[in-house]
Amino acid sequence: MEYWIETYVFDKAIDTKLFLLVIDTATTNTIHKESVNSVMTIMDARGNLLCALDENSDVAKIVLYRLVY
Repeated sequence: MEYWIETYVFDKAIDTKLFLLVIDTATTNTIHKESVNSVMTIMDARGNLLCALDENSDVAKIVLYRLVY
């Protein structure tokens, strides 16, 4: 699950923090919280693998996370 926190001054966002949350679907408890690059776009998640698009540099990268929990 994606979770982000944005900090605003008046009506303009000045900071965005992106987190990935691993949640136990049986109990709805948060198992793990991971801070990631805020310019990432989550593309897909299956089992313990997460695929994201990182557009932080001139060349976009596909990032694959293996969640260990």
